[in-house]
Amino acid sequence: GRDLAARTGALRFSLIFATGSVARMGAGPLSSHEIALQLWLLCSDTIDGLAVAGQALVAKYLGAGRAERAYQMGKVLSVCGCAGGLIFALGYWLGERPLTALFTNSPQVAALLRGGGIFLFLALSQPVNGVVFVLDGFLIGAHDTRFLMRAMLIGALGIFVPLTWISLYWELGLVGVWSGLTLLMLWRLATNLFRFLSGRWVSALPAPQNKTVPSN
Repeated sequence: GRDLAARTGALRFSLIFATGSVARMGAGPLSSHEIALQLWLLCSDTIDGLAVAGQALVAKYLGAGRAERAYQMGKVLSVCGCAGGLIFALGYWLGERPLTALFTNSPQVAALLRGGGIFLFLALSQPVNGVVFVLDGFLIGAHDTRFLMRAMLIGALGIFVPLTWISLYWELGLVGVWSGLTLLMLWRLATNLFRFLSGRWVSALPAPQNKTVPSN
């Protein structure tokens, strides 16, 4: 549980650090950021249902020595996660105006959300997020939590925090913070996909007669 706690703590630290950084920019940017973040988390919480299913199924298949079946199931879940993310992306893209009106009647906040490009970051990141969340669950089910911890710590401390500090120093505003958050998720996508396709997660969970899965 230590590795998983560190991984989750690093993720939450990133989100808290982002909010703290935006708070330095003023009430308007903070309100805009929180609206976008809640919509961002909506996709996460929804697709977590697939991630939980992945956790249970991969543990079941690996425990039965059916690594190839677990691998195929992971590919299906990844496609489903991406499809779910695309649905959210389309909803955010087409619903930019009504969603903004639902949350705020402040012209400043609305301008930051819509005119500042935050909805663009929000929409484009959802397919990436969908795959990341599903593969997180898959690798957790395979007990490959040490890899997740290391990848998350590198992403949070080596990518997101420095980029957020740079955005504050150069006064890049919300665009800088959300660029950092998007790059963090792209990093997580790259590392999770690499780990999944490599098949190295098979050895993370002791199981009888596990087979090496293909890398394609």
